Amino acid sequence: MELQYWTAASVLIVHSAIAYADALSIKQAGLRSASNNLDEAVTLVDESVASSERKAEAMQQLRRIVGEKTRVSYLGELYSPAGTKRLWQRLERFRRWAKQVLER
Repeated sequence: MELQYWTAASVLIVHSAIAYADALSIKQAGLRSASNNLDEAVTLVDESVASSERKAEAMQQLRRIVGEKTRVSYLGELYSPAGTKRLWQRLERFRRWAKQVLER
């Protein structure tokens, strides 16, 4: 029997996005959000990173990923393969942009 850990994978995806957000704000502003409110971490990234062609889309991806944290971490809902795949695609879009910013 093959075990499927879609919810666990989704938790890791959310945490990966948060780690990228922390790396961006540390590199750009020398700060990391200490708040439990992840919206503040997103705002810090948004305010810290200069505008670019892909920034708006990347920030939208981050907001949508962070918006899933409560659902994936605390509500006990199970993620499906399709839901995890969508979350992974959002992370990949955000990650590509974040890596470009971090490599500057």
